Amino acid sequence: MPAWVPMSPEIRERARRVRLLAMDVDGVLTDAGMYYGENGEELKKFNTRDGMGVALVHEAGLKTAILTRENTKIVERRARKMKIELVRQGVLDKLTALRAIVEQLGITLDEVA
Repeated sequence: MPAWVPMSPEIRERARRVRLLAMDVDGVLTDAGMYYGENGEELKKFNTRDGMGVALVHEAGLKTAILTRENTKIVERRARKMKIELVRQGVLDKLTALRAIVEQLGITLDEVA
């Protein structure tokens, strides 16, 4: 597979308009596995490459957001380490939560990836 894939002019233009990268945690920033310690504590495995990717997104001037159904200190800690300021945990309706973030930032859903 080539190192890069050519983009159509339409996709390139749409990508230029992106101001916010919004993501879930499980299966996006983790390997989607469920890990439990001896005492029943939940553990998550994050990939350091995602941290570098998010840093590059920030360098490009984009905001980042996490919207997740779960509510854990693990997510809070990882978001803080990756400098993701917009973190919404315990979210059952992610579209409504995303719309609130979009309104807070003064952007449109067309500017979200």
